[in-house]
Amino acid sequence: AGDTTKDGNGLTSVYSARNRLIQTTRGGATTAYAHNAFGERVCKASNAANCAAAQPSARTEYLYTDDGQLVGEYPPTATD
Repeated sequence: AGDTTKDGNGLTSVYSARNRLIQTTRGGATTAYAHNAFGERVCKASNAANCAAAQPSARTEYLYTDDGQLVGEYPPTATD
């Protein structure tokens, strides 16, 4: 496992062994992050332990080109 940091203002950040941000918590609200093999963030999920467990209405997904350029950010929708 990676490091856990606290900013002194109630934000706790958890990092993976590869130094990728995987979770933040503030005031009981947890946000989870997932990354692909290239280290690009591919998911951000609110109020979930991880992106795979998150409801579609709580997930923002990110799409990249083959050379790593962010080309799409897809916010949560009520229906998926």
